Amino acid sequence: MVETKMVDTDLRYKDVETALASIYSIVEDELAGFRARLRNFRNLGIPDLPKLGSGTHLSYTRDHLYQMFLALELHTLAPPGPVAAFITENWKKLSGTLRKAAVDGRDCVLVVGGTNSSDDNSKLYLMATAWLDKANRHGLERMLFGDTKRDNPLLMVYLGSRLKQLERALGDALVYRRMEERAARRGS
Repeated sequence: MVETKMVDTDLRYKDVETALASIYSIVEDELAGFRARLRNFRNLGIPDLPKLGSGTHLSYTRDHLYQMFLALELHTLAPPGPVAAFITENWKKLSGTLRKAAVDGRDCVLVVGGTNSSDDNSKLYLMATAWLDKANRHGLERMLFGDTKRDNPLLMVYLGSRLKQLERALGDALVYRRMEERAARRGS
């Protein structure tokens, strides 16, 4: 696997989709459903891309990739509408945390709570972001989860390790794209 540096290169949708599919272990026969989920988030404004019309090449940035990653992570907690609203409302706070977690690799936990509803009226709220080390990880989990059942769902995303996986997958996708481009140039 290839490591990528935190440089916003000209990412394409294919690169972003390939990296995300890789970390979520999406196999070929699941790809159509996965693409539909990404398209649904795109229609809801995640990632925040300009609306240019069909056939126009869009460049993606790491922020776009991270918005899509976060939407997929939070989709386990709530339907797409509230997830998109949460990301849009909190993006300024979250983008710096995501970039820092990707660069330094230390585990940062994102704690998100949600109302216990299966419809689009559910609400997500940012409870905390905390830089963790081994000493305080278990304490935070006990404090949040305790030994009792919670009425509302709660999600903890360990950003450092997940983003490291995402960066590796993105590096692999970029290398593969460059190899395809070279082969196409040689063939023409």
